Amino acid sequence: MAKQQDLIFYLISLVLAEREKDIENIFKGHIRKTERRKFLRITWEYIYNYISNINSSRDKDIILNYFRNKTIGYDGKGKLQKAFSINL
Repeated sequence: MAKQQDLIFYLISLVLAEREKDIENIFKGHIRKTERRKFLRITWEYIYNYISNINSSRDKDIILNYFRNKTIGYDGKGKLQKAFSINL
């Protein structure tokens, strides 16, 4: 589809900041990168920070609220865990 539209294709691994830090090195042997085909690791925390810096809007407030309040369940001590490592 990217080729048909004359666009650059990006295969993105979207992960938490503390996970899969070496995923680009792991995948480099399996993916043929070119100037028009790229592989990137992007974190949820990066997306949060990016959205935080755009002009204010109703949609911005909704997504930032989601990031601030998203949980992934309880740890072994029964404490509710935040899904993202973000600076509030």
